[in-house]
Amino acid sequence: VERGACVLRESPLEWVELGAPMPSSSSSSSSAASAGALGPGGLAPETSLALRLWRAEAVGEDAPRAGVGCAANVREVAASLLDHGGADPSARLARAAVAGACCLVAAELPGSASDSGLAEDGVAAAGRLFAWLGRVRVNAVAVTVVTERDGQMETAKGALALYPSLATSINHDCRPNSLLRFGGTSGLEVEVLVSAAGGVAQAEELTISYGPLATSMPRRERQGVLLAQYGFQCQCSACCGAAEEDFAWRTRAAALDARAQEEASKGAWRTAAVAASAMLASLGEGYAEGDVELARERCKLAGLLLASGDAARAREEWAAADEVLRPLVATSDPDLEEAAEMLKRLPKPTPTPAAPSSKPKAPTPKVAPRSAVGEQPASGAAAPHFATAATHGEVARALQRVCAAVAAPAEDGDRRPALAAMAGARGPGRPAQFDPAKTTVSSDFEGVVLGLENLNLSPAEWARLEASMAESDCVGQPRGKK
Repeated sequence: VERGACVLRESPLEWVELGAPMPSSSSSSSSAASAGALGPGGLAPETSLALRLWRAEAVGEDAPRAGVGCAANVREVAASLLDHGGADPSARLARAAVAGACCLVAAELPGSASDSGLAEDGVAAAGRLFAWLGRVRVNAVAVTVVTERDGQMETAKGALALYPSLATSINHDCRPNSLLRFGGTSGLEVEVLVSAAGGVAQAEELTISYGPLATSMPRRERQGVLLAQYGFQCQCSACCGAAEEDFAWRTRAAALDARAQEEASKGAWRTAAVAASAMLASLGEGYAEGDVELARERCKLAGLLLASGDAARAREEWAAADEVLRPLVATSDPDLEEAAEMLKRLPKPTPTPAAPSSKPKAPTPKVAPRSAVGEQPASGAAAPHFATAATHGEVARALQRVCAAVAAPAEDGDRRPALAAMAGARGPGRPAQFDPAKTTVSSDFEGVVLGLENLNLSPAEWARLEASMAESDCVGQPRGKK
């Protein structure tokens, strides 16, 4: 099954709205949104949803708002859903208290004596409500709405809904190959879409995440959450892997994101774009290629690149984000809308033919082989410079260019002028420190070095770096200082 294919589409059996507005919200709706995270009547959303289903089952009614393609008979649905409510004993006790209190209140309501659903024995009624509270806890799904606030994307919960087919057919995985997309005219229709970059092979199980992900939560914490709420010990490949989980990439990404926001607030767009690009590289260590979260970060990077004047790279990032988002998110998604709009506005890059020149071409400088220095620049690519380098690969190519310029002999075959020029770059009266046979660590620079932890320095190189920082008294100094 190819990426983006829809394998299940279903409308909810019943739902309650939360704080975020849904596309179908109106003042006359019987499920009008309430403030905050509470459901109708100021009750917890799980309680509100369970009460509606309990009432429909008691009187033998079909769900009054069951959508097209959804089983409407509540009693049949009740028999097909797990009702244990998870393995958390405190949550189980709370559900029992809620069920008993609700039944006591319902018995005192006007007309309850003539209501066949509420006139039954109180203990039996409380037992049925307790079971529905357990079903909702295990099987209900939060309907999410992506909104934009102050330039930042936020994912809010718009409703709590029960989808019987979804609940009985799709299992959890901490690295799922599918995801949920909500849409339709009401915003409540759910679709299960294949999200794996390479699609899903025949006989491979389709999985979604019930909340915890291998990219956001350590193994022990994920398993605890899933056991408490859903009552199972996760045995997916991410939870059974022998390798130790390392979330250092998330720490680096968070620090780089904060740096990008700080620089952007000062109008230092180029520096902000460099930090955002480094953050995207760090996130790539944890997220799989083609992940929606990576695409959203690409949109942020594209905006910073455009503000810094690099429209060509900005268009590349928006194009990459659009390719990922278009088959997987709603058409009203703010990031998708932004990417589509900017791709229309920014012209496609057109190759400019080289102007004919009467001067003979300069000899092409030799560069170190790929295995010795790093990636070679693509054919026809612009010469890399440190001032515009935004990734480790671009820095490596810029280093190649410097090495090639130093190593290239002059027209008379003498390399000494080039070496002398580099040795004297520190200024008059300063000793030369260029030695191609050694790694030189110096603190004589203005600015900030990002990503030192990714340089794979040897212990001796780290020691020289720390000694240099101590000698220059730059440890603990604010960013941007010498």
